[in-house]
Amino acid sequence: MANINNISILSSDLDAAGENRSLIIESDVGAEITIQIVSSNNQFYNFTTKAFTSTFTSKNKLNVVLSTGFFEKLISFPAASSVKYFVIISPKPYTDTVIDGGVYVQEIGSIADATITFAAVTASSAKYTSDPAITNTTTTGSPSASVNKIVTISGTFNNATTDANSNGLILTKSKLSSKDFFFETTENVSSNPAGDAVSSTTVIVADLTDLAIGMTLRFHKGTTAPTAGTVIKAIDVTNKTLTFNNAVAFENGETMTFRAIGLESASNAIGARIRLGKNILTPSKNLVTTTVRTATSNSTTIPVQATQGIAGGRLINFNGF
Repeated sequence: MANINNISILSSDLDAAGENRSLIIESDVGAEITIQIVSSNNQFYNFTTKAFTSTFTSKNKLNVVLSTGFFEKLISFPAASSVKYFVIISPKPYTDTVIDGGVYVQEIGSIADATITFAAVTASSAKYTSDPAITNTTTTGSPSASVNKIVTISGTFNNATTDANSNGLILTKSKLSSKDFFFETTENVSSNPAGDAVSSTTVIVADLTDLAIGMTLRFHKGTTAPTAGTVIKAIDVTNKTLTFNNAVAFENGETMTFRAIGLESASNAIGARIRLGKNILTPSKNLVTTTVRTATSNSTTIPVQATQGIAGGRLINFNGF
């Protein structure tokens, strides 16, 4: 009888970009085994081409005789996300090789790339010609690797043309700051330790993903806001409990909305370091014009053909009267 004494391959999730992993087998001298690797999308590893194929041939099965009691093979896993792989090792039929449990099966998962989306959020989408006001910008990367990327965000904000919302856009600053960015996420109330709908500074949640100390509780249910300035003060990871600086009447099962205001706070929440580079906000150089509809004399009201792009206040200069 020839025993398989040890089988090892790194079983942590694979990077979405793909990886090579070493399969090591230790046994009594003369043990004979068969190795197969299959994926959850019904593909089979070809030990000759080192690629996965949709059809099964003799090359998708590797027969090994451990003449020295040791075997090592490098397995090439391709770029993929959310795919599971199964390493299957069995004794060769009609031999005296023994594997504890009869057959060895090791599942290996794969990690999907993480996506960060930069979007322009407006107080009123009706005041712009599109929603979002400019096209979202996205970037992707592996959550298990250190990757540096430069993301360029550009676009033109155009004022709506409707009568009610076409009074122009006013640029109040020449550049963005890190505080102009925020990250927003939601999480359900699993339970309120003080009792359903009872004011409490703590709440238990089902998942702590993307939550960090310092995040603002924007809504504690639906669009119901808590006391202004309510933030996460502490996080108990073991018990999945959030502690706030203000008491809130948390209701079981309701959805809370959190904001991480500023790039530093957002980076802490999502686990990615984001820095703001050089930027500039440029106003349109096109002049807004209209035509007087009816002549007036010594009046503060001037009838015009159209008011699109014309705002009021001291920030606006009028010429050509």
